Amino acid sequence: VDRITSQRPGSNGLVPRCEPIPNKCLVVEDLHADLPNKFYEDDMKRKFGFVIRTKPNQLSTDIDLKLRVANGTHTAVAHVMSISSILQTTALSSSSSISSLVLQYLDSFFEQQILQAATTTGRIEKDSVQDVYADWRRRLTHSTFGLSTFFITQNGAAKGGIRIG
Repeated sequence: VDRITSQRPGSNGLVPRCEPIPNKCLVVEDLHADLPNKFYEDDMKRKFGFVIRTKPNQLSTDIDLKLRVANGTHTAVAHVMSISSILQTTALSSSSSISSLVLQYLDSFFEQQILQAATTTGRIEKDSVQDVYADWRRRLTHSTFGLSTFFITQNGAAKGGIRIG
């Protein structure tokens, strides 16, 4: 589970800020149908982002998409933001010209680099990659989602190699 969150001001780090629930908040592999039927109901996915994978390699695809699309684009945009003296990723929720420019860069980076690399082997469908990016971009531009660009860019060379590949 990778849920690094920012915290509400004045909470001494104890209360996280709210953000939209991701489409895939928790992905569980259940190859032998061991989970109770309740977990398979549509409400679990719709309300909580709970997704069950029932076939081999589905979970590894989800991991690849999370690393490449969400973490990869986050790492890239955080570096651009930090060298532009934008200290918090919450700036992406504003309608300023610099935020628009950064989001244009992010969309281009996704289209030209991430999407191309993710679909070259044919193992991952283009629509799946685009769906993950649309969900991630929705969260990234939400006013209560945000982290320090300094925090994200720490150890950037190692993170970039793992995430962007």
